[in-house]
Amino acid sequence: MNRKEFEEIASALHRQASAQARLFLREEADVADIAQDAMLKLWALHDELNDKEHSLRLVKTMARHLAIDSIRHTRRTTTLFVTMNRNSEDDGPEWQPPDTKALSPHLRMEVEEDERWLLERISTLPKREMQVMKMRQTEQMSNNEIANIMGITTASVSTMLSSARKKIFEDLKKRNRQ
Repeated sequence: MNRKEFEEIASALHRQASAQARLFLREEADVADIAQDAMLKLWALHDELNDKEHSLRLVKTMARHLAIDSIRHTRRTTTLFVTMNRNSEDDGPEWQPPDTKALSPHLRMEVEEDERWLLERISTLPKREMQVMKMRQTEQMSNNEIANIMGITTASVSTMLSSARKKIFEDLKKRNRQ
């Protein structure tokens, strides 16, 4: 399949990947990441694709496997204890670290170490990816809001978020293997 043929069916492929990911994942951002990853993997194979039906079956399988892998990796990784607390003087949500006083000293130390590690990794991201991630995760902005502020497309926002998350996740996997 050539580039033009792929581009003509890309929206149908993306819808199929999203629909498949939604069967496994609750968060729309996770669904979007899986669909995007499936599309990237499919694009890498576009020369080997036979036709639209073959492509649709393949993207569905890819999205299903990526979603399952995502669930498996999420279960294995350490959950950072982050709670959302509303400040009475502010209408918006404010992210704050948990009250670690209730945790055992060992667990408190782990949480603080995980938090420092994560902040270090985020600070090593390229500047634009770090800005997009901060706006999305900390300020709870939608992809459209971020795109309008930065003067880029929502697709670019999704790509940057996916890239940033993937880099941090790969670092987390390496860290957990050690």
